[in-house]
Amino acid sequence: MHHYLQSHPPHLHISIQPSVMAGGSLAAAQVAAMVRAAEAGAEARRAARGASRAVIERNTLRHAYAPAPHRADDKCTICLSVFELASDCRRLPCMHLFHMECVDQWLSTNKHCPICRVDIETHLNKDATF
Repeated sequence: MHHYLQSHPPHLHISIQPSVMAGGSLAAAQVAAMVRAAEAGAEARRAARGASRAVIERNTLRHAYAPAPHRADDKCTICLSVFELASDCRRLPCMHLFHMECVDQWLSTNKHCPICRVDIETHLNKDATF
């Protein structure tokens, strides 16, 4: 583990401004409502980043792996395992190849290629500017 994380473990910090406090303290119900709202917002942001099954199928190519000549050691960069002959794979629009199970799990939470960050729907890099 990184040295900084050993001496400074991750933590959640919530700060309540004095102007929000009623009579010196917030009711437990108000605090619980604030926490629920924050969690719901985080869940909505996570869901918005992922791709649905239909989007994944429409924008990627599913096929059985067959090695290119002189490239028998290709690996899935998600699980780092070597592709086996005829294993189920998925190619993204950017042409990166992954095990289908690995990349489907990734795309369900993030619709960008894990290598180059191209959006599978728009086929544009997440960091592209025009």
